[in-house]
Amino acid sequence: MPNPTVDFYLLNTLMQEDVYRFVCRLVDKVYLLQKKIYIQVNSDEEGLRLDELLWTFRDISFIPHCYLGINAIFNPLLSVNIATKKPIELNADILFNLSKEVPTYFPEFSRIIEVVSEE
Repeated sequence: MPNPTVDFYLLNTLMQEDVYRFVCRLVDKVYLLQKKIYIQVNSDEEGLRLDELLWTFRDISFIPHCYLGINAIFNPLLSVNIATKKPIELNADILFNLSKEVPTYFPEFSRIIEVVSEE
């Protein structure tokens, strides 16, 4: 498998909410390209907030997704999954890495998106 393409988005903000809204807009664009997306987050709190925003950030967009928190069941039919740890059975094209760590499984993706703020 070839090395993934890595894109860095440097945001001029200290507000985590701005980062989440930017990610939602970018996920919306990628989703329209019919790509499977996995979003790696640091905590359940971050995952739940991003989950909420993906449902509400725009009135006209619909992004079927799931936060894979405690007791969540992975659904392979969904295009967007959010979690603190990647489920073994998850297969996705693009990794949005919002965590502070570089996941060891990054070579599984064709593209990696890193969103960095001024914090």
